[in-house]
Amino acid sequence: MSGNSDTAEQRSTAAESIGALLSDLVRTQVDAVLALEGPVRQDRPESVHDLRVAVRRLRGTLRAHRRSLDRDAAGPLAERLRRLGRSLSDARDSQVIGELLAARLAELPRAERPGPMGRRISSWSAGQYRHGRHRVLAVLDGAEYTELRGALERFAAAPLRPERAARAARPELRRVLRHEQKRMRRRTAAAGALPAGPDRDRALHAVRRAAKRARYLAEAAEPVCGKPARRLARRMRAVQTLLGERQDTLLTRWALPRIAASGHSHGEPGFGYGVLYAAGAAELARCDTELPGVCAAAGRRRLARRL
Repeated sequence: MSGNSDTAEQRSTAAESIGALLSDLVRTQVDAVLALEGPVRQDRPESVHDLRVAVRRLRGTLRAHRRSLDRDAAGPLAERLRRLGRSLSDARDSQVIGELLAARLAELPRAERPGPMGRRISSWSAGQYRHGRHRVLAVLDGAEYTELRGALERFAAAPLRPERAARAARPELRRVLRHEQKRMRRRTAAAGALPAGPDRDRALHAVRRAAKRARYLAEAAEPVCGKPARRLARRMRAVQTLLGERQDTLLTRWALPRIAASGHSHGEPGFGYGVLYAAGAAELARCDTELPGVCAAAGRRRLARRL
């Protein structure tokens, strides 16, 4: 009896219109973005990170589903959300750098971390975070953000193109997910054609963004598309995680010379920062070795054919 009920519920969900699905999704995602303003202002733990994620999820929906949404509103909103997300990056990156370097420092033998490295890293990270947080608060206090809040509320109340709202959800979701998977594959191929260096680093960061968007969209599609969408989300999460580790390592290698210079100005030894910098090179090599297999698994066409 329970199994028959579950099957009926799945059929009902699968027959849902794209308009009904997107109306609920956009409302939920807009609410998530707006609800996080308070925690960010109160400086609650992880609130900046949570707001960045909420902004990215909503922005991904606006971009990927532009065929079904009101384009005149969705496009400008996605761009304004991009600017909001960028304003959060300095504060969040400083947190990531401080946490990652503290963890890696704790793994070193005492002889390889001379001087007050822990305090120096913590002090530098905290200073960077304060600077980034002031920028975030200035954005939240500004007229542009006030206007964005109103625009998001209006869009959430009427997000659809009426002529497309009645279309079945599953075919449209399958089209979107297949497109996003192709987008990830194209960016992976473009990055793979570049030599090691800053251009390749930027290209791989673009792969990460594509995988992240595909993951978020697949997670949102799972109630309709079921296990294939969940499998695609899991594979994209693996790409996102590996490239996130790579990007975090690049951030620490950017920060280490600056932290070392700060320590040097106070007469502190710099040897340990060099050890951490060299360890970062090994971490990058590990990520680059694992990356082809992880990206290939996420890009397999049979994943999309099963949606």
